[in-house]
Amino acid sequence: MKRLLISVTVVALVSTLAQAQTTANPKAKVDPKNNKVSKPVVDKPKPVLMSRNQIRECQEIDERIEAEEQVLPALIKAFEAKQEELKSAMDASNKATEDFNKAGAVLNEDVLGLNKANDLLIAEQKEGKIKKEELLKKVNDINERRTALQARIEDYNKLRETLLKEKAALNVKVEPHNEAKAALNERIEALKDDKTDLKAKCLGKEYDDLDWKAVKAERAKAAAAAAAASAAK
Repeated sequence: MKRLLISVTVVALVSTLAQAQTTANPKAKVDPKNNKVSKPVVDKPKPVLMSRNQIRECQEIDERIEAEEQVLPALIKAFEAKQEELKSAMDASNKATEDFNKAGAVLNEDVLGLNKANDLLIAEQKEGKIKKEELLKKVNDINERRTALQARIEDYNKLRETLLKEKAALNVKVEPHNEAKAALNERIEALKDDKTDLKAKCLGKEYDDLDWKAVKAERAKAAAAAAAASAAK
């Protein structure tokens, strides 16, 4: 807005000089050598100044831009850092789930293998093709495998519960983060719109410095009154 103030100062100075010339010579001047009257002096049109409503709008736009440009970079940086943190957590969670599923597939194969060995042993026993000593040895082997497998199944189920809790906790963080992203994008778009409006409605426009200061004072007074009313609630 300083640029606009400089522009107004120049315009005011030019206007003052033109008025001085008009006072000394209202509409024409006489050449003393030939006593001829020159063509009438045509006053330059006065510049169209912004109204106080236009000034008020420009001040509000400019202040919003200044306020957002002070805080948005830090907000964006914090959001991006949180984004990377959550992305790393999601990648780790997905990797853990992938490993869990692979372990589940191996565990399932081992269960099937144990059941098959047990069925074969029962068949051999029914057909009487196995000696008692060998039968006892195979039964003990199957029982040991079953005990070890049961321990693995219990550990697997515990891990499943842990992973589900971790995923739930991560989802609790992801949802508000996505909401924050939408809100942040709205502020970024609003800032872009304000910059477009400032360029179209305000930059390069001329205004009276007294009007500018008066509007500024009015807005400051209204803001103070609103703050006082809010504090009184």
